[in-house]
Amino acid sequence: MKNKKRTFNIDKVTTTEVECQHKRCKDRPPGIYNLDAKFLSIVTKFIAVPVCHIINLSNEKCICPHEWKIAKVILLSKNSAAPFSGKNSCPISLLAALGKIMERIIFEQIQTYFDVNNLNTDYQHAYRPGYSTCTALTQVIVEWQTEQDNKKLVSAVLLNFRRLIYLLLLDKLEQYDFSLTALKWMESYLTNRKQTVFLIEACQRLQMLHVKYCRVAVWGHYCFQFL
Repeated sequence: MKNKKRTFNIDKVTTTEVECQHKRCKDRPPGIYNLDAKFLSIVTKFIAVPVCHIINLSNEKCICPHEWKIAKVILLSKNSAAPFSGKNSCPISLLAALGKIMERIIFEQIQTYFDVNNLNTDYQHAYRPGYSTCTALTQVIVEWQTEQDNKKLVSAVLLNFRRLIYLLLLDKLEQYDFSLTALKWMESYLTNRKQTVFLIEACQRLQMLHVKYCRVAVWGHYCFQFL
């Protein structure tokens, strides 16, 4: 953390940012409140101010809105030609569209902080501008070939982060000099989440997720580059 330029704090959000994120939202199945991204993009100029107020109040109080932490789980068929069944289905988790807008805005602030302070390692290829799986494979192949040419043994360790221990993430963000308020907001976001399963549009029992773990799908791939 030498030559770091500042401590990370969640900056105040503007209506322009909210409107921009509304327009970038992809047309995906709606979350538990059935507010899809396409509808929100149509009414964005009418709701940008209240949504901006909610996000800023969330950051000020270090509390993520409870309603935006509820996931709607639906089942999709793996093979449309075969009869729909438990074995022929896979679950996907859908979060509230407004919550996803908040996630994107805060993530971009974090990414800017990492870029300005040069905190991303040379081995971080995922979810960075100008990097991809192609650049990752190219780097790995070149390094492996170099080591083999030097008569050295090459091995690899592959890890699957199916569940992310949120305490590990918070500890790592603290090392990156995140402020206390930013850490409190992150903890509020990652914990006490709920999900409910929809079968044929019927809502099943609302279930609290185990607070020790946060599934990576909750904040998508963003968490990977912070570990």
